[in-house]
This record gives sequence, structure tokens and C-alpha cells, in this order.
Amino acid sequence: MKSNIKVSLSQLRNEQYEHHNDKRFPEMHQLYRSPYSWFKARFYMELSSICVYFLLKTNLNPNTITIAYCLAAVVGAALIASANSSLVIIGVFIFFSKGILDWSDGHYARKIGKTSLTGHILDVYGATLGSVCLGVGLGIFVEARNESILVHYLIILFPIFRILLLTNYSLSILFKKILDSDYSHDKASKASEKIKKVEIRDSSIFSFAYKLIYNILDDRSRTVDFIGFIIILDLYFNSNYTYYLFIIWSIKWCVAYIGSFYVVAKGGWVENENKAIIKSIISNY
Repeated sequence: MKSNIKVSLSQLRNEQYEHHNDKRFPEMHQLYRSPYSWFKARFYMELSSICVYFLLKTNLNPNTITIAYCLAAVVGAALIASANSSLVIIGVFIFFSKGILDWSDGHYARKIGKTSLTGHILDVYGATLGSVCLGVGLGIFVEARNESILVHYLIILFPIFRILLLTNYSLSILFKKILDSDYSHDKASKASEKIKKVEIRDSSIFSFAYKLIYNILDDRSRTVDFIGFIIILDLYFNSNYTYYLFIIWSIKWCVAYIGSFYVVAKGGWVENENKAIIKSIISNY
């Protein structure tokens, strides 16, 4: 059954701008300080409003849009890996614009009253999948141009470093533990005073360095677009910047992967995360 919601395109645009206001997303509204974020935010908001306008005329589930966002990364990476100039450009464009779907699904879900935790999980998963697919696609693109043994092995190791961070695995186990636990109101009340006193920040030099490295070539749109720009640069000027970019990106995730073992194994990190989650549960009673 199609949605009975009748709304103008102008109203949808206003809703997008109101939702992404300067208080919640200040850098999106600072043209001179963050010109890239300003431009890309408006690119997403304008086109996602059009997308939502037509989605409201369908009976699609919002999660279907999110899944399409995830699969777009697979298609884009496959095209980049082809090393065919025309297909590579299409692949880069897919990565540049697939965020439109990411900005559309939430807006669409809010309009039809179907926001969900599942949708949020798919969003986060889509960002990670996009990073992994782009990395592998970039690696295959580089290998086709260089025939490097180092790149050959990094193509295999990149998704391992990217996906199997021990911190991520620890959080999934912790989440299951929380689900299996009985945090009743009485138990939560008794624990509340102790938990409120917990300081969960880690101010060590290692923690600072780890966060700094983690934020280099991250999963944000600006990084994806930068990589796409370098790919096109190599295509048209016969340069080899993608080779060095892929090496640096792989090293970044290798360091993050090794660092995740230290963060978890040194003790305290998982326990602090556990206490923070319980604190959040308590605050909702």
C-alpha cells in the first residue's frame, strides 16, 4: 500500500535543513571554515529531499533504501577494480553520491513513522562496508597498474585489518552479555551511585595517538571523495599516487588493528564500556 502522506518538495527540503541544523551539525553551516562540508551537506540535503519525495509515493520499507546504500558500495568497488577508465569513473561517482541514499532513508522513515534501531545498525554497517569495499577496489585498481607483490598481499590483509578490530569484536560480545543480563530496576538503583562516579576517559598518550591514527583516512565522506579524486587524477595524468595512498591507508588500519589488541588487553577498556552502558540503562528508568 502506498503512503498517503502528501507533502511538497519544498517542505521536505525545509525538514532536511531543520534536522541538520547548525546546533547539531555546526560544521555543515560554516562555509568559510568548512567549505567542503558545507557543499557536500547541501548536495546531500537537496538530492535526498527529491529522493524522499518520490519514495513517499511508494510502499518501500526504509530498510530497503539502507540496503541499497550498502550494496552501492559493492557495485562501486567492483567498477573501480575493473581498471577500465569509463567504469572506474562511474564507480567513483557511485561512492561520491551514494550518501544521498543514506540521507534519504532516515528522513523517509521519520515521515512514515518507521524509524528503527535496525535501520541505524544497517547505516553503521553500510559505512563500514563502504570503507572495506573501497579499500579492496582501490587495491585491485592499484595492482592492475603496478603488478606489485606488496599490494597483492595488502589487498588480502586490508579487509582483515579493517573488519577484525578487537575493540569492535569486544563490543559485540559485550552487547550480548548486556542482553543476557538482568538489569532490573532494583539492581540498577543500587548500582547507580557507584556508576555515576566512574571516569571512563582514557587520557594516556597511547590513547591519544590511537585516536589520532584512527581518524586519519577515516570513513567520512571527505575521505571517500579524496580517494576518488586521486583515482581520477591517476587515470588522466598517468600518475601513481593511488599506489602510495593504498599503502598508507593499509598501514593506518594495520596500526589500528594492532592497537586494538593493546586497548583491550591492557584491561579496563571493556569494563569501562560495560559501566557506561549500564549507566545509560539506569538513566532510562
